[in-house]
Amino acid sequence: MDRGVKKGILLSVVFFPVLIPFVVTNEYYFSIIVTACLWTILTVSLNLILGYTGQISIAHGAFFGIGAYTSALLTLKLNMSFWLALPLAGLMAFVFGLLVGYPTLRLKGAYFAIASMCFGLVINVIITHWLDLTRGTMGLPGIPPPNPIPIPFVGTITFHSMVSKFYLILAFLYVTIFIIHRIVNSRTGRSCIAISQDEILAEAIGVYLMRYKVVAFAISAFFAGIGGSLFSIFFWLYQPRGFLAGHFFQCPGVGYRGWGRDDAWADLGDLFPGHLTRGIGGIKGISPRNSRGNLDIDHYLFTFWIVAWDSNGLGKLGKAKKGKPQ
Repeated sequence: MDRGVKKGILLSVVFFPVLIPFVVTNEYYFSIIVTACLWTILTVSLNLILGYTGQISIAHGAFFGIGAYTSALLTLKLNMSFWLALPLAGLMAFVFGLLVGYPTLRLKGAYFAIASMCFGLVINVIITHWLDLTRGTMGLPGIPPPNPIPIPFVGTITFHSMVSKFYLILAFLYVTIFIIHRIVNSRTGRSCIAISQDEILAEAIGVYLMRYKVVAFAISAFFAGIGGSLFSIFFWLYQPRGFLAGHFFQCPGVGYRGWGRDDAWADLGDLFPGHLTRGIGGIKGISPRNSRGNLDIDHYLFTFWIVAWDSNGLGKLGKAKKGKPQ
């Protein structure tokens, strides 16, 4: 494809979301789009450890919650500016990523996945039962919007409306994609790809496995914390069940649907089928949750996808030649 055509497509993809508030006027569908942008931030960051480094992490929802609660508590209890709480939320998730990643990334395959899942469960228990700090399942209501930004000769940008928050989240989405893209194309990124291909061979050519695994895990956690901070200011109320029942399972899910060393596929994997089911629910008047309100439809679709088409699932079994074990 011609380079000019590629640039044209890239520019259209970048600038098209800017027009969304002028096209989508329904508040319900607009909130779905904003949520999709937040999930895309999580998915792109998760893709660094899952897609490029090949480590199955189920702790992304926990880092998301750490970032959300850090930002919310700093702004609510210490009256700190959101613009200072935002990087601190990412930094807190980054530190937890280092502390958790260093011992657990010595495990491989399903063992690391289970260890990361246990970390998420521990974080949920702490937040749920530390009532004096987090209010437990009552959540943290009244999270203030970001402080206004004065611009000389132009005016002041405020973030009280849904549209202004959308543009803020969209800006951080672009920054996340750009930074992750630069990391992937750096020496660190190439080392992570080598690890995902063959750890033994990567170590033989001089790649320090633990260093790059932990770095990728911590960077991924940092951007998850940033996403959590943005989530808290958009929805005004944050509860621990949000990142246990929703993000805890959905973050690995959207990453798996777009699994691969390609951020574009990761973004598409985020948008389908999770947010499609929510859109259908809005059109048909059907709730995207089951009768008990516990689980989204996309979790069922994702489970079916893994069972039917995973490389070790029924999709491969159906293609197996008779008499040859897989």
